Amino acid sequence: MNKNESPSRVDDCRPENVTRMGHRFVDCAMGDLFLADKTEAGIDEKDPDDPFNKDTKVESIERVLCFNSATGEQLWKHEYHCTYQVSYPVGPRCTPTVHDGKVYTLGTMGHLFCLDAAKGTELWKKDFVKDLQAPVPTWGFCGHPLVYKDLLICVVGGANQVAVAFDKATGNVKWNALTASEAGYCPPTLIHAGKTDQLLIWDADNLNSVNPADGKPYWTVKLKPDYGMSIMAPQLSADGYLFA
Repeated sequence: MNKNESPSRVDDCRPENVTRMGHRFVDCAMGDLFLADKTEAGIDEKDPDDPFNKDTKVESIERVLCFNSATGEQLWKHEYHCTYQVSYPVGPRCTPTVHDGKVYTLGTMGHLFCLDAAKGTELWKKDFVKDLQAPVPTWGFCGHPLVYKDLLICVVGGANQVAVAFDKATGNVKWNALTASEAGYCPPTLIHAGKTDQLLIWDADNLNSVNPADGKPYWTVKLKPDYGMSIMAPQLSADGYLFA
C-alpha cells in the first residue's frame, strides 16, 4: 500500500500500511472507528534526517479517517494540506474527540476541525496560528480537545490564551485564560473536587485549576518541567489526592 494512499479497510491501518500515524490513539464511538494520520504532499517531500530539525518545512496532508468497526470498511475521509515545521514531524498528536454526532480533531500545526461524525463533512474550523496567533510548540499541538457541556476546550498558547473554550456548535470563542512561557503538551483535564467541576491546565510553568464554564481561576501551583514538557494528564485518586 502506497504511503499516500488512504486505507480502505481498518485492517489496512497496521503500522506497515499507515506510516505517519503520529502519537495518538483511535477513538471508537457510535459503532465506528476514528483516527488521524499524515502523508507527505508530494513524492519529493520527506522528513528531515535529523528529527530535531525545526527549520525544514515538510509539505504534508493530514487526514481524518472513519471506519465501520464491524466490517472494517472505510466510511469517509477528510483531508487538508498542512506544512509541518516541528521537531519529530509526525502526527497528528491528538486523538479525535467524538461527541453528540460530531468529531473534533486537532492537527500537529494547530488545525482544529469539527466534522459531522456520520458523513465527515466540515461544520467549522479554526487555525490556531492564523486565527489566534498562537506560537507552534516545539513538538506541535498535542492536547486532545475536551468537550464540557456546550464548550470545546483546547490548549492553544499565547497571551491569556493557554486555554481557550470554543462554542462546540459554532467554533466561536467563549472564553480564554492563562498566560505561560509555553502552553505545554498536556491535554485539558476535567475533575470534580471541592464539590465543583474543575478544569486542570498544566502548562510549562504551573498546574492551574479554572472554572470550565468561564475560565476564571480557582488555584495555581508551580510545577515547571524541564524543556516545557508538561505532558501527562493529572490524575485524581478516589481518596482525593491529585497526582501530576
